[in-house]
Amino acid sequence: MKKLHAKFLPFIFCLLAHSTGAQQQETRSRQLTETPENLRHYKDKALARTGSAVFSITEAIDSGQIEITEVYKGTLVYTYSPLNGVPYKQKLQYFDSTLSEVIHSVDLLEMNPFLIDSSTHLAYLDSEEMKIPSPIDSTCQFPELPPPASSFSNCFMYPITTKGFIPISFEHIFLSKDQTVVDWEQEFIVLDPRGRPVFQKRMDYSIKHPTITTDGKYLIYQYGGTDGSNPFDPCHEYFEIIELESSKIIFSQKCWYLETVSSPTYRNEDLFIHVFNNRTNLLKQYRINLNDRTIYLYKYVPEWELLPNTEDYLRFLDALPYETIKF
Repeated sequence: MKKLHAKFLPFIFCLLAHSTGAQQQETRSRQLTETPENLRHYKDKALARTGSAVFSITEAIDSGQIEITEVYKGTLVYTYSPLNGVPYKQKLQYFDSTLSEVIHSVDLLEMNPFLIDSSTHLAYLDSEEMKIPSPIDSTCQFPELPPPASSFSNCFMYPITTKGFIPISFEHIFLSKDQTVVDWEQEFIVLDPRGRPVFQKRMDYSIKHPTITTDGKYLIYQYGGTDGSNPFDPCHEYFEIIELESSKIIFSQKCWYLETVSSPTYRNEDLFIHVFNNRTNLLKQYRINLNDRTIYLYKYVPEWELLPNTEDYLRFLDALPYETIKF
């Protein structure tokens, strides 16, 4: 028995050492994950940083699970995933500066104006669940479509472009008996840093790339074109500038057929929107100065792409011919 014990002692020691090493490694990994930089505490919840640098936590409940995600520091969005259904966003919570008290909540289900009708279903539809009608010609006119047999609505949150402002879209999609899309409308809302609506508009087209300017005074978005999910979007792409205080459209630009526009980008104090032909060839760009409400329109020259430095780029543009548009 002693010989047997002596024979297997190194093996037992090896197992213990391996087990202890694995436990130490797990402990070190947990400590690394649970450092203050990788956790953010909201009242009674500790959100962990994910690989995409977003803080979130998932909580299991009897009927499914709820994912709580930080939209930006101080604001959380709750997404409910039922066991037998598709996820949908339930609410937004706004916290005080210490992240210990909720100072405001937005019920996204109550905010959705299309759910007032009890016949409208809360659901996300993908392209495989509906048939997209084809227009008659390049004018995007449709033949007579069958009557709607069902309707669905969902909530979509756009990427945050300016800290504190949240653009939200509530879509309302009508399907015929054979699942053909026969109508589409959208309620587009912008919430300010306190969760209050500062812009709201009902439309029959889908908003793309909404951007709030850094001073929080203006909204810029695009709509239309042939690359969106809404088949009833205008054939031509547009971009518009909205003054949020008055909710007025202060500038609207219609592009040529198959022209597409980029989302706005900043260079110093000016906004730039690029226009492409068939989504590939750069044609021109709009340089927008919102302080004096002037747009400078430049035609494309290859040197644009060789000047990544902002100061050099702007000096180069100043030497080019341009068209001035006041609005």
